[in-house]
Amino acid sequence: FDTSCTLRALLRENQEMGADRQSAFIETLSHPAYICSALTKLETPAALRAKMRGGSLSKSNHERVLLKWELFADKRVLFRPIDDDVIASARHLVYHSTIQGRLRSLDCIQFATFLALQRSPSNAILFTADHSLCSLAIEHSVPFFNPLSNTP
Repeated sequence: FDTSCTLRALLRENQEMGADRQSAFIETLSHPAYICSALTKLETPAALRAKMRGGSLSKSNHERVLLKWELFADKRVLFRPIDDDVIASARHLVYHSTIQGRLRSLDCIQFATFLALQRSPSNAILFTADHSLCSLAIEHSVPFFNPLSNTP
């Protein structure tokens, strides 16, 4: 999961766009494991805070969802570290990716973390609604799921 999909898992009752489609897809997987970059530990609370400051999440709902995130992260999520190999891979993406549009350094770290997971025997699927991450997945021919897309 990248942060965009983590938010969809947490804010399903707020009808975050694509949340139901994401939940339905997860239900088709047998024994899914939730694996995220360690970066998600910081990005998710920051994104929730931005939603509160922007008015789409009340202060009381912010506190409730933040607690839900902490419990979910502690019990269900395996966080992959951001090590020197991930940074080197992210740097390679910055220098060599041919995707169109904005390519942010944090997106490169998220994707490089997924690529590190792919190097071990894995049937991992990148869950992302971020256009740049979807473009990187296509560029690198790795499986991904975009809850905002109608194509499988």
